[in-house]
Amino acid sequence: MINTNYRIRVTMDKVIRDYFSEESGVFDSYTKKSLTIDKEQSKWRKLYSEVLGSGFKKILNVGCGPGTEAILLAGMGYEVTALDFSPEMIELTKQNAETCGVSVTTVVGDAENLPFQEGEFDAIVSNYALWAIPHPQAAINEWFRVLREGGRVAYVDGIWSSKGYSFFRRMWVKKAAKMRRKDSNHHQSAHNPERSSRMAGLWSNDADRPVEDLRMVKAAGFSQIRKIDKVDRRIFSGKRYIEYGYHKVHFMIIADKL
Repeated sequence: MINTNYRIRVTMDKVIRDYFSEESGVFDSYTKKSLTIDKEQSKWRKLYSEVLGSGFKKILNVGCGPGTEAILLAGMGYEVTALDFSPEMIELTKQNAETCGVSVTTVVGDAENLPFQEGEFDAIVSNYALWAIPHPQAAINEWFRVLREGGRVAYVDGIWSSKGYSFFRRMWVKKAAKMRRKDSNHHQSAHNPERSSRMAGLWSNDADRPVEDLRMVKAAGFSQIRKIDKVDRRIFSGKRYIEYGYHKVHFMIIADKL
């Protein structure tokens, strides 16, 4: 007899994998665009230099997508392994890294069951990925496991739900979406009611973030936990800020394995 929880897990895994595989073109358009904006890239480099410095050489980028952060970090001199659940995303990472002339090791894998040994990495970086991981505590526990003693996690995420927004703010959300579609060659994916329903059931849609993030990181065993608020204001400016910041909440969680 198949365990019900196992069946739900397998189904949800497929929903997430299908979503990111089918939307890989949208994410790749964003990556290609962002990699050409020198000012934005410079700000990301400054942030990671502050957070990682030179003490964390071997980095695992979890939920790498088309390689935005992996390529940035590799260009800064870090030894980067990029992991994603979607084979399509991994293929895009390979292509984009080659185009940018940087070396990135790529792995198709599950963030909740990382295919690495204990203590294999100096640091974990994950940008805008945890919201879509069905069991975030399991993923954060895995991050702790594969980090060496003294290792560090630094991940960026945000609050994407528009629940409770005022009329004015909802209008800005719609305006920003129109601007993104115009600027990023956005395509409209086929409507999939079942997938939409399951995606709406993700933990992040109703979680109190980043309060819940801080709790999970502590529960995994991390120490010296700190938070950087309003990451969007540090990175984006002008039109890009309207498109990808402003109406959302972006934050970075940093913690050490001591």
